[in-house]
Amino acid sequence: LSILYGISMVVDRAGLNLATFFAYNPILTTAVVLLGGAVAGLIAVYLSAFLLELCGKLIGGHGTSENLRAAIVWSNVPNFWVLPLEIPYAIFFPTLVYLSGSWAVLLIPVTLVSLTTGVWSFVLTLQAIGEVHGFSAWKALLALFLSGLALLIIVLVIALAVILPTRFL
Repeated sequence: LSILYGISMVVDRAGLNLATFFAYNPILTTAVVLLGGAVAGLIAVYLSAFLLELCGKLIGGHGTSENLRAAIVWSNVPNFWVLPLEIPYAIFFPTLVYLSGSWAVLLIPVTLVSLTTGVWSFVLTLQAIGEVHGFSAWKALLALFLSGLALLIIVLVIALAVILPTRFL
C-alpha cells in the first residue's frame, strides 16, 4: 500500500509535466513513476508516521509509528481508485488543452472524481489518526498541522545548512 501511495503521489503531483515527459520517453517516464513512486511512498509513509507520532504525543496522543503507518496508507485507499483515470488524464492532457472547448468537458469527470476521493481520503486520514492516538479528528488535524510544521522546519534547517556554508567560501 505504501508503494501505491507513492505512485499515486507522483502521478498527482506531476500532472501536466508527466504528460510532457511521457511524450518524449514513455518507457523512462513509466519507470520513473513506478520506481520513484515506490521509494517516495515508503519514505513519505515512514517519515509522516514518525512526525505524527511525535506531534501526537505532544498533544496527548498515544499512537505508535507502526499503527500510524497503517492509518496513513489505509486512509489513502480511495486515492488509489482514481489512478486508472489519472494516468491517462496526465498522459493525454496536453492534447485535450489544444482541442476545441467541447473536448475540455472530458476533463470534468476525472477532476471531480479526483477531488472527491482527495477529500474523502483527507477525512479518513483525520479519523484514522484520531483513532490511533485516541483523540478527536480535530485534534488529529492539529497533529497533522504540527507534523507539517516540523517537516518545514527540518527542510529549512537542512537548506540553510547547505546554503550558508557556501556563501562564505
